[in-house]
Amino acid sequence: MFRYSSLAWVLALSIILSSSSVQGSGVTGEWTFDIAAGPGFTIAPQKASDLYKHSFVVTGDLIYMLNKHVGLIPASFAFRKYDFNQDNALVEETDLTQNVAGNPLTFPREASGWGLAYTPGLRIISGGERLIGFGQVGFGVYRYDEKLEVFNFGETKTSTDFAMLLCGGIEKPLTERTAFIGQACYNLVAASKENTSFLDVLGGLKYYF
Repeated sequence: MFRYSSLAWVLALSIILSSSSVQGSGVTGEWTFDIAAGPGFTIAPQKASDLYKHSFVVTGDLIYMLNKHVGLIPASFAFRKYDFNQDNALVEETDLTQNVAGNPLTFPREASGWGLAYTPGLRIISGGERLIGFGQVGFGVYRYDEKLEVFNFGETKTSTDFAMLLCGGIEKPLTERTAFIGQACYNLVAASKENTSFLDVLGGLKYYF
């Protein structure tokens, strides 16, 4: 996990630092809204990666430009629908099973789950009229909901944890009020038992109000 998180920090910081010396493209006082979607990949820990390696992600960011370089993000949401690997979906000593011998019990299960992140923060913007680069950082909370079905029994697990978001991407203007956006985002969820991290590759549209 340290290897992945260190790489994400280096990529995000390099984008932010490089953008500070380039002419900005934002307009002070302008509001914009981004919506993007794409695949997400669970990169740590290994147990989580085996269980739900892939997910489908939809994000939305509301941005207010403080100046031509810096945008304030009061609302940043990401909805994640997990695609569980049912072959690896195993139950170990849940409330639905009892282990008399003291060893973990393992049973096949059906699993489904989703997550919702709220990570307001800042966006640093650089570039010109044809192509715009940006880096983004945010901190907030992550709500996770998982439903397990073992034989004919069901169990629901929920948690709300601290979340951190680091993104880097590009914008390609399409019209006066729209632009294509492409971005890669690193998400860290600081769960009570074990941290979980994701890498998302997203594409979508920006609208200028």
